[in-house]
Amino acid sequence: MAVCVATAFPPVEPCKSCQENEYPSPMKDKCLKKMVVLLQWYDGFAIVLAVFDLTGIIITLLIGVLFARHLNTPVVKGAGGNLCFLTLLSLLASFSSIWMFIGKPTQLTCQIGLPLFGISFALCVSCILANLFQIFVGFSFDVMINENLKKLNKPVLIVMVCTGVQVSLCVLWLTLDPPTANENTDKEITILLECTTGSKEAFGAVLLYIAVLAIICFLFAFKGKHLPDLYKNAKFITISMLIYLSVWILFIPVYINTSGEYLGAIKGAAILVSNYSILCCHFGPKCYIIIFKKKINVENVIVEYIRKHYENKGIQAVTSKT
Repeated sequence: MAVCVATAFPPVEPCKSCQENEYPSPMKDKCLKKMVVLLQWYDGFAIVLAVFDLTGIIITLLIGVLFARHLNTPVVKGAGGNLCFLTLLSLLASFSSIWMFIGKPTQLTCQIGLPLFGISFALCVSCILANLFQIFVGFSFDVMINENLKKLNKPVLIVMVCTGVQVSLCVLWLTLDPPTANENTDKEITILLECTTGSKEAFGAVLLYIAVLAIICFLFAFKGKHLPDLYKNAKFITISMLIYLSVWILFIPVYINTSGEYLGAIKGAAILVSNYSILCCHFGPKCYIIIFKKKINVENVIVEYIRKHYENKGIQAVTSKT
């Protein structure tokens, strides 16, 4: 907003207006340049985000190596087998999106950051959902239900459809009203360089869709609590989905009531917690079993565990080595 300042004191000439990137001095005798503010790489908050982000990327890569070396073990097969690597790849993409919220925003970084997280995390949750559905079908003993569910038990198709919906939402977002780099000159003495979200409805739809996938995962995990779960998959997936939902429920009021250079950092922090919830709750226990509990990571143990589980319930389970 242009502000009038006197060019002499006492004023003998008409006053002149300050430009949008200027503000009047305390004496109202000249215009001063506004200070440009943004989340710099050397800011303490940005450093913390970068450290945790880089740590998450390294952990994700190490898990990928560990799973590749133990691909044919029951714990990796139970987590989805090859689908695990797609889940880890999506987490890497999600971690990478955080770099877009630090430093000087550009049109490119603004339009990559949130959509990249939306698509990558939807892919991650879709992989977990496909794995849970596969487990649920595998242990369903109702013949009619089992036959119907088997027709839908196509993990790759489930992942493609679930992720495709999110991709479509993000394409509409980027086409109709995308995030943009903006110079906010409304502040009195500063200019804030920021990324606007563009369409708030589209941003909300992207987050809501992931929440729907997370709720479905939660319901499948909760429904599967009666299954023979030696590795506690359902329990830990339930926890990770609850963490995700809790984080983004808390994020909404904080996001609405926060302004300034730390708004991007808040987005990054929410994404970090979401990613770490998957790493710690979904992959962490499996890594622990692979490294420290090798005796239960063999097929004979899991087959015997399943047999005893159903015998205790009075069900004759037929298990065979495949």
